[in-house]
Amino acid sequence: DSDKRGFDSLMQCHTGMFDLHSRFVGRQEHLPVQALDYLTGMLGALGACVALKRRRMSPSNLSYIVNVSLERTAQFLMRELPLRPKRY
Repeated sequence: DSDKRGFDSLMQCHTGMFDLHSRFVGRQEHLPVQALDYLTGMLGALGACVALKRRRMSPSNLSYIVNVSLERTAQFLMRELPLRPKRY
């Protein structure tokens, strides 16, 4: 729900990121950083910049809404990043 707060660590569990990372490192642990919080915040800031530019370039001064979510960010990362990082 958009009116509820989200928590990075809970979303890692919900989407399977916690399990995947735990299997890779060989013990149960969350990602070493709050990646979903950081990336979702950056996407929101980027969306605000794009919306402001579009509004400035629009002849009717339209308004825009930027929607971001921890879950969609997690789904994107799980889909786009390799599931097994190479070990060197």
